[in-house]
Amino acid sequence: VEIIQAESGYKPVPPAYLSALQDRCRAVGALLIVDEIQTGFGRSGHLFAHQGVGITPDILCLGKALGGGMPLGAFIASREKMQSLAQNPMLGHLTTFGGHPVSCAAGWAAFRVLQREGWIDHVASKEALMRRELSHLSETGRLSGQGLLLALPLGDFDRVLSVQQALIQQGLLTDWFLFENQALRLAPPLSISEEELASLPRHSPRHTFIAMSAERPSSNKQKLVKGLIFLSIAFPFLFAGPAFYYWIGAPALREGAWGWTAFIVVMMFSAAAFAVRGIAMILDGFFDHE
Repeated sequence: VEIIQAESGYKPVPPAYLSALQDRCRAVGALLIVDEIQTGFGRSGHLFAHQGVGITPDILCLGKALGGGMPLGAFIASREKMQSLAQNPMLGHLTTFGGHPVSCAAGWAAFRVLQREGWIDHVASKEALMRRELSHLSETGRLSGQGLLLALPLGDFDRVLSVQQALIQQGLLTDWFLFENQALRLAPPLSISEEELASLPRHSPRHTFIAMSAERPSSNKQKLVKGLIFLSIAFPFLFAGPAFYYWIGAPALREGAWGWTAFIVVMMFSAAAFAVRGIAMILDGFFDHE
């Protein structure tokens, strides 16, 4: 479970739900696994977002900021749980490049800088500043998210792309979400100052921003771009799926471990759905001349 649903548009999960989920996991003997790949290392205003809602995960997944720019991920659990994974499956707790010394050194250095600079202490005030300056541009009158993981609702994907491209021309990098196509992703670096944040509206004047967000450019070009984005997401999984099934899924199925097979099948169907949507968008872009 994510404490803040990232690709769904930075939607914080209610603390009461997370507390009830933890109680239920304890009651039935299930593991509470928390994904903090995006929320970890200060983004929420806490070192880890789960600390702000008062739960304790059995397993914690980390990545992204963990490496300080280098590729590094972490699967954190108690020694007892890690030892159980070492046997079933055999060496299941290992990864080929796990513990790479260069990545680990970069991660340790980045963590020391994070502690020394005290950036986490100022996340809440920077969040308040962004909400104050940008909420009036939102379709809903507010921003969703928490800390320096914020989403600005703009109504539809065409507007999101238009605003994103306009901001790039002004030297400002934003993004969109995989599963919330009506909001603009705002995730400035923790090191940004409040003075820099306050200057952004001057670099991106309100009338320019609203003009771009108010447009509804259902142009063929944008439909083609969106279609290509969906295809670029789908094709790697479509091509890799059969190989995964041959080397992992089929042997696991023969041994009665259907979990891997089910995962690969779901991945293939999801990739196929993305591909179909992408192809539909491209065809719409070619043949829609309104």
